[in-house]
Amino acid sequence: RGVDVLDEDADGDEEESRRHMGDPIHARPVIANYRDTAGGERSIVYIATNDGLLHAIDTETGDERWAFAPQELMANHDIRFRNLAGTRHPYGLDGAATLWRDDPDDDLVIEAGAGERALLVVGMRRGGSDYLALDVSDPERPRLAWTIRGGEGGSEGFEELGQSWSRATPGRVRIDGTVRDVLIFAAGYDPNQDPD
Repeated sequence: RGVDVLDEDADGDEEESRRHMGDPIHARPVIANYRDTAGGERSIVYIATNDGLLHAIDTETGDERWAFAPQELMANHDIRFRNLAGTRHPYGLDGAATLWRDDPDDDLVIEAGAGERALLVVGMRRGGSDYLALDVSDPERPRLAWTIRGGEGGSEGFEELGQSWSRATPGRVRIDGTVRDVLIFAAGYDPNQDPD
């Protein structure tokens, strides 16, 4: 949970924060701007990393507000904690994130109390075949909104989805005369294409 239980800095404190972050090798940060009901504004940077965490960082202070770890990647935490990876790189949340806003006034600010919403969607890339969406409308109270599980035994209609390498792109399409908000992404990468 990010605590220095092994006293790596040898200061005698085993309850302090480790201030460690995994590599964001293929991920890029996404910034969300917020306005509270009193008119105060703040920005949060969201970044997925290969330690299997999606981090939320306050741009003003640099403090991590929270981190989210999908259940599918929990086994990686013990590998990293015990330093058992050797030369094999354990991938976590290795995909690019997308911020989808329901922002009727188009000011690119998520306003509390105005019914505006924000979903952060991230793919796992080498970490797996899933896409995860977190409702970050309130940056202090994120919640898992939905998951698309790719691959055999995955979500219905996504059984052939490979590793989720592409960034989900928001769009609008007309289906049977109805305009719908959608996320568009590629069918994924199959590791059987890796060289021996």
